Amino acid sequence: MGGGTNGGTLTLNGAAGSAFVLNISGAFSLGGNAKILLTGGLTVSDVLFNITGSNSTFSIGGDALFNGTLLAYNSSGAQRTLTITGHNTQINGELLANRILLQSGAHVKKPKEKSKEKDDEDDVVASNSLLPARTSAK
Repeated sequence: MGGGTNGGTLTLNGAAGSAFVLNISGAFSLGGNAKILLTGGLTVSDVLFNITGSNSTFSIGGDALFNGTLLAYNSSGAQRTLTITGHNTQINGELLANRILLQSGAHVKKPKEKSKEKDDEDDVVASNSLLPARTSAK
């Protein structure tokens, strides 16, 4: 399926430890105050957005709220960039892509380990920067 929403809300509901895997072929875009919400005990680690395709475009912006893990890594070597924009755009979870571009004060918050004290050390805020993407070794 292709994925994208503008101004809507996607609510995923499940018990803690449930697994949601959304396979998205083509473009992925979240904007216009769109929200991905997790309820019923789900955590960002329970939800995977698997973006497939070699030349897909990806963007999260427009004051959107994303909760989950976004996997947009393509082993074929194609340059795929996830662009995150907007001062009030909030990402809670993991982002794995060839390249990640943070702009205009977007926030990325890494999920806390259950044993860690609450802190803001893992919060990343950028005005105009290019972050190295997390990739797996082969």
